[in-house]
Amino acid sequence: MRVSRFYIGQDLVLSQPLEPEQTLLHYMRNVLRLNKGAEVMLFNGQNDQDFRALVDIQRKTMTLTPFEIIEKRTESPLDIHLLLAVGKPDRIDLALQKATELGVQQFTIFNAERSQTPIRANRLQKKLAHLQAVIISACEQSGRNRIPALDFQADFSAMLSHCSDGQRLMLDFAGQSLQNFQTQDSSKRFLCLIGPEGGLSNDEILQAESAGFDRLYLGPRVLRMETAAITVASLLQQRYGDI
Repeated sequence: MRVSRFYIGQDLVLSQPLEPEQTLLHYMRNVLRLNKGAEVMLFNGQNDQDFRALVDIQRKTMTLTPFEIIEKRTESPLDIHLLLAVGKPDRIDLALQKATELGVQQFTIFNAERSQTPIRANRLQKKLAHLQAVIISACEQSGRNRIPALDFQADFSAMLSHCSDGQRLMLDFAGQSLQNFQTQDSSKRFLCLIGPEGGLSNDEILQAESAGFDRLYLGPRVLRMETAAITVASLLQQRYGDI
């Protein structure tokens, strides 16, 4: 029987009961209909451990009591940072979900010149909370113990100014094939820049090249943003990581 796995944003201590927050409590009680004595798996994103825990229900309250620690290693040896232009909401959701399952460690989303549905300041916090929930759900499902970082930059220039060190790659039809690509960075850190529907503008491409991004070609077919994100993460993991 499959044991459900949940992220708990608090310290987990053996034999110390805790109460899940209201959204998770509602899901456990009313969707999964867990009974007293049921077993669940918990993790808190602070280490490479899962905690087996027992459910206890008393009237309107529920507690989860960890009783065993399970050490595990599910994190990728690669440090992949995806820089994703804002696209249609369902496509951003899919890109973050699948890339999390593939081991990506960090996401930056940004409003590009050709973003059709840019994120406005008055909706930013709600949007980020939704995307964070997508990432956490993907971690719960895939067995990951570390929650990938997520941030937002309002425009292309701001995104470039916040880029960290590593091998910088930009998906573009004028680039070199990944088959011929040889990384010059021994840190196994990759920053992968992916444009919106319609691609990056010529000015954005020139800015990225000035910031040290190499053009990378993934084949003759035009890939949607979410397909490109999944593809580049998969190929890097297969070539340099743990797939």
